[in-house]
Amino acid sequence: VVSPERRGLHGAEIRRANGGENSAEQQTTERQFVRWLLSRGLTGVQEGSIAEQMRDGTVLAELILGLDPKLVLKGFNKRALSRAAAVANIELSLGAVWRKGALPAAMPSAQEVYLGRRE
Repeated sequence: VVSPERRGLHGAEIRRANGGENSAEQQTTERQFVRWLLSRGLTGVQEGSIAEQMRDGTVLAELILGLDPKLVLKGFNKRALSRAAAVANIELSLGAVWRKGALPAAMPSAQEVYLGRRE
């Protein structure tokens, strides 16, 4: 069986390929996550497509920079239009989290963040 990602599907297309839109539990979890992001000062996030909003790495970077304003993400691309640029952004942000001492088992890969899932 070929995974949706290998077929070139993304976001909502993956959800449909995996059996439908988000379940009520997933929607509740996303709503809570969006509320938490908003409570941290991120103003551009909205319910309904948080995985899509996380794809280019800007939401993750905003969150990390909000938690540590002295942090510098050298080489961050605010307009990551390609997959490679988006994954590079996510890797920069995750690297900063890793250096702060995150547990390895709790860390997703940049690809997992980009695809909106945990393998």
